[in-house]
Formats: sequence, C-alpha cells, structure tokens
Amino acid sequence: MTPPVAALGDAGALVPGAAIRHVAGPPALHGPAYTVALPPGDNLGLHLAVARAARGDVIVASAGEEEYGPWGEILSAAALSAGIAGLVLDGYVRDASAITGLGFTVFARGTALRKTAKADPGRHGGAVTVAGAQVRPGDLVVGDGDGLVFVPAADREAILARAGEIDRHERALLREIAAGRTTVELLGLPEEGEA
Repeated sequence: MTPPVAALGDAGALVPGAAIRHVAGPPALHGPAYTVALPPGDNLGLHLAVARAARGDVIVASAGEEEYGPWGEILSAAALSAGIAGLVLDGYVRDASAITGLGFTVFARGTALRKTAKADPGRHGGAVTVAGAQVRPGDLVVGDGDGLVFVPAADREAILARAGEIDRHERALLREIAAGRTTVELLGLPEEGEA
C-alpha cells in the first residue's frame, strides 16, 4: 500500500504549490504520469492525451494560469472509458459537479468557464511544471485528501521506503498518544517556556 501523501512529501517526493487542489471526483489518485504541455486557451492536447495515454496513467498537464476551462464532463467521460486514472492540471476545469458525478478524479487550480480552441496539439512526453514541481513521464502521481505529490521515477523505491518508515513511526506515535503520552514527551520538545 502506498504511504499517505504527507509522508511521501516528507520523504522527498515533489510537492506542488497549494494552488493545485482536489476539485472533483474521489480524492484518491495513484498512477504513472502521462505529461502534456498545453498552450493557453487550447485543449486539443488533452483530447490527444486521452487517446494516447495507457490504462492506469494519470494525465499531468500544464495549461498556464489564464482562466480557461480546457477539461470538463466530456473529456472526463472519455478518460474513464479509456481507463485513465485521473487528471492533474496546472490550470482550470469546468463541469466539476458533473465530473464528480462520474467519479473521475481531478486536481487543478479550480474552475473556470471560458471555452477553449482545439488547434494546437501541445507538447507530449516531456517534462512539465505543475505549480513549481517538475514532472516527467512515468513519475508516480499520488493524491489524497491532503493534496498531491510527484515521486520521480529514478527515486521511487527510496522515497516509498522512507515514506513507509515515516508512516509507521507516526502510527506508533498515535498509539502512544492514545495511551496517554504527550507530544512534548514523545518528540523530546523543550518543556520550558522558551521564547
């Protein structure tokens, strides 16, 4: 089982800025990244990504901060049909309620209604930047109710192992807290009122 996002972040996974948040569907997300860089105001690249990505992939796309809605209910239905695990979009989506009804997971900057063109295919298969975090094809994408991280493929085993250790340590702390010990005691924090 994959450790929680917070433990993965503590273990060295890349954490995008807080602007990227869960906006639709179940908050759980897990799969390798299929990357695409989009020009502002154009979603042809997302249609192509749905057609090209493998089952289980997470589409990770950069679309810029302009308030267009390049992803919505139609693309979500197509992605579900293709077995795509979810979408991470450094940009905005529309139809969030309908996407949630479909059960498709989306992390993005939020929602925006402006429609897009379908003219530029974008750039597929290269590194993209999502709120300050660089993502490459095949990097592991993990999301939960706390947020989202990217685990670089080259460091995957080491980060997963370290995150597992962190999670086990925190579970042990929770057992000790339930038994009546304090966090001051357990973490060796100073007990004096030091400024």
